[in-house]
Amino acid sequence: TGDPKKRVWSAVALGAAVLAKGPVAGLFFILIAVFTYWRMPDLRKSFKGHWLTGFALFALVVAVWYVPCYLANRETFVQQFLIEQNLGRFRGGDLAHKTPIWAIPVYFPLVLFLALMPWSFWAVRAKWFKWPTDTLTRYLWIWGLTVLVFFSASLTKLPHYILPAVAPFVVITVVAVLQRRPDRPHPDQWLKLALCWSGVVCAFATVVFRLDYDKRFAEVHQVAKYLRDKPGYVFLFDVGRQERDTAIKLQINESANPSFLFYLRKEGKMTDDVLDVVEQVGTVWIVTEKGEMAGDLSHNLSLAGFTLTQDVPPFETSRFETWRAESMRLP
Repeated sequence: TGDPKKRVWSAVALGAAVLAKGPVAGLFFILIAVFTYWRMPDLRKSFKGHWLTGFALFALVVAVWYVPCYLANRETFVQQFLIEQNLGRFRGGDLAHKTPIWAIPVYFPLVLFLALMPWSFWAVRAKWFKWPTDTLTRYLWIWGLTVLVFFSASLTKLPHYILPAVAPFVVITVVAVLQRRPDRPHPDQWLKLALCWSGVVCAFATVVFRLDYDKRFAEVHQVAKYLRDKPGYVFLFDVGRQERDTAIKLQINESANPSFLFYLRKEGKMTDDVLDVVEQVGTVWIVTEKGEMAGDLSHNLSLAGFTLTQDVPPFETSRFETWRAESMRLP
């Protein structure tokens, strides 16, 4: 834009992006800036100005959550959030959302094409894939392709990961359509129709997802709140897909219920390793799917010196069981 002062507001927005979706937002900024500087030398003069101020504001926004969260959780924050939920997912550690090798190069291009329908169909006819000569469209291509290539290389894939690439490709697509049919109605009419349609889809999706969320997670959240004030360490044991059933399906995948810990609001852990449980001393609460305790879990806990008592919450449960395990070992 030629106005470096706007970089200050970009830094604040980038900090909000990191708060919303993690360090990958900052990584994208760096990658896009590097490729833009490399591939568009005519813009290099525009890179000057307000970097220190912008970085300070960015760090201040990010610190609002990252600093207190680190101080409260220390190594757990680094291992569980920074490493497992970011680096681990990129390397394919989230097996529930891992894709087969053949799907890697086509997964996100297909998601993008469907996300931009029907505009993407018309844009292909308008030969939108030609490398542009104007500055704005070239920058948008760098932005969109950087995100697309990055997530295509990731071994963990979910459709909404590619959303940061939708914005630039929307602009590229609309420009291609307008250039192909300049005789058609003014673009404002299309924008109004698109806005109305987006509102309808958003309202419908919000209701559907909210109803589905309440149906699938209400019970486990209620159990978490029930155990909140009870003394002892809490485990959510072997719940969700874990390493099972990793194939691509159209239906919503089973969740490991990470929100359980949010509603618990005290020390707890999600695990499928019985060693995590037997290492605890004193009172331990185990929440698991019905029938799970009847297998090897109860046998292993008994061998480790735990006495088991099933706890019955004062509300109906159809999927989960709550067990109280007392360790006879001294702290």
